[in-house]
Amino acid sequence: MGKGLVLAVMVALAVLVSAQAACAQSSLMLRLRVNNTGHTVYVPGAGEMDSGSMGPGTVYSSPEHFYVASYLAGLLVGLVGGSGQGLYTESGDGWHVIGFDQELGEPVYLAFSQGDWQVIDRRIGDIESGDFMDYVSPSFAFDLGRYNPLKVVLRFSGIDIEGGLTLSKGIYKLVIENKGQSGGRPLVEVRNVGGQ
Repeated sequence: MGKGLVLAVMVALAVLVSAQAACAQSSLMLRLRVNNTGHTVYVPGAGEMDSGSMGPGTVYSSPEHFYVASYLAGLLVGLVGGSGQGLYTESGDGWHVIGFDQELGEPVYLAFSQGDWQVIDRRIGDIESGDFMDYVSPSFAFDLGRYNPLKVVLRFSGIDIEGGLTLSKGIYKLVIENKGQSGGRPLVEVRNVGGQ
């Protein structure tokens, strides 16, 4: 009875290893159909093309970067990844398709923003290096920052704030210092001690 149990476990283990190997070789094919043929489509290395004249499916197996973008009148949609197996384009009567093929388990981003292919191209280095999701607010639409965005409006009725400091976008070192009392209320000074 002990030998039968060992054999069953070995068979189950062999099936599990085969299933894992099959999954490691499985592909994910993403297709995004756009009901318009007036767009411009961009594939890195192939350039811009009219979405209405792409014709039957074309596979780009070795693009310069793994993203495909479709845009019209300042509105962009795209599929983006750090690596992949290929990109895909196709058009028909009143529609076009952009596609992205890759191994299962790798991230693919759906870009939906204002702009054109250059919006994605500005982010592709961070996506390829794996740094894109390390930003505070990873986005194709807004500037990326490694620091937490901070907006502070100080309005207190119980204290006096000395100075009229206004800062524009940038990185600053601020000092908030208790300066004592003024008219029975705490007096606080806020000043910039370095930054852009």
